Amino acid sequence: MGSYLSRLFPLLFALYLIKKKQKYEIYFIGFLFILVEVLIFMSGERAAFFFLNLSTVFIIILIKEYQKFRLLTFIIAIIGIFIVGLNSSNLNERMFKGPAEDMGLIKSSNKAVIFSPAHDSLIRTAYNMFKDQPIFGHGPKMFRAICKDEKYATGITPCMPHPHNFYIQLLAETGIIGFLFLFSVLAYVIFVALRQLKSIIFKQKRPLTDYQVCLLAGILITVWPLTPNGNFFNNWLMIVYSLPIGFYLQSIYSKKKVKKDI
Repeated sequence: MGSYLSRLFPLLFALYLIKKKQKYEIYFIGFLFILVEVLIFMSGERAAFFFLNLSTVFIIILIKEYQKFRLLTFIIAIIGIFIVGLNSSNLNERMFKGPAEDMGLIKSSNKAVIFSPAHDSLIRTAYNMFKDQPIFGHGPKMFRAICKDEKYATGITPCMPHPHNFYIQLLAETGIIGFLFLFSVLAYVIFVALRQLKSIIFKQKRPLTDYQVCLLAGILITVWPLTPNGNFFNNWLMIVYSLPIGFYLQSIYSKKKVKKDI
């Protein structure tokens, strides 16, 4: 539930921005955001919670319309999460203390790991596979079969259907060639976001509309490299992840078509 809500909400907000609005609708969207934020927190899905907050901060910084209102709803949502957290020690343990302990940030005697001991094992196994076939990798969806090989396996859980990180999976299964495809999307998002930020700071014409900023936020959380992910080659997963990309490309094509007609 958390993954769907966190990934589809930026798209929902983007579509709201381009429709003919009624006065009351913005309050409904604000209430919906607060509800989604609290629900994701209650679900205990740490990656989804991080993604929603990442996209929210991205949107607040780069949009022009409803910026203050979006910030206000974000603050109210954080207050709501704080209230929920006070009444649930289990949620606090899972959402905050647990990840910090996994990464060795609380118990200094523990060895620092990536995400968690299980994730660390999968990532190191995938990295061993990459070092063996660095250019083209071992083939899509081959991690599940090759991770059993003692040549690559390391840690407590070296073998699962995928290594739970898009970039590491592509390095292991498609090598540098496949990795660069995804990394180029991340580089594009960062470049365009910096252009937008520059235009805001120097009060220039913004290269992105608010609609495009929200779509770019949805793309950013898909290509973000520093969190666990699902299987990159899972069809239904990538359909959900790729929805903002289709809308964003269509907006760019429409803008170019309008300029050409003029």
